[in-house]
Amino acid sequence: MGGLIGFFTYKTGTEIIVPPKRDFFSLSAVDLHGNTIDFARYKGVVKGFLIINIACNCGYSSGQHDEMVKLYNKYKDRGFIILSFHCNQFNLKDPTDSKVILEIVGKKHGVTFPMFATVNVNLPNVHPVYRFLRINSELAKDGITKVIPWNFTKFLVNRDGKVVGFYPPSVYPFELEGEIIKLIS
Repeated sequence: MGGLIGFFTYKTGTEIIVPPKRDFFSLSAVDLHGNTIDFARYKGVVKGFLIINIACNCGYSSGQHDEMVKLYNKYKDRGFIILSFHCNQFNLKDPTDSKVILEIVGKKHGVTFPMFATVNVNLPNVHPVYRFLRINSELAKDGITKVIPWNFTKFLVNRDGKVVGFYPPSVYPFELEGEIIKLIS
């Protein structure tokens, strides 16, 4: 279920995940301050979502965080939001302490978009948000879903809560600007 590139383990393969019995706007997640955020608050307000699993100490971190901040600041007043979920499933690249994450990402990169507490994006214990994203994206086929390969995997979700895009970690946030403009127009 994985391979080795230098000293980095990446994920490949598939998992059988039970489909969620809810829609995107019935989901919720705990933010880095310990508050449960119900996604219903975004219905009718947000036109486009970029959802990313991130890690503070991943090699992609600096460039991706900086682009996410610029993209969010550019389009947040037009109905765009980024929801970032911390993940420690890939070579333990993220501290699990929310205060440390806030210090590293919030202050170093100036992140102001919602940041959520550490979750699992793959089995075991896939977070309901990632269960929903994986099952409702191109990752799913015939009841089986491909695994999230690494940190900074991205999903675009439209105003109706439908997953409209999946992007691997090698795609940087500004490469999605055209798709984001379509979502918020």
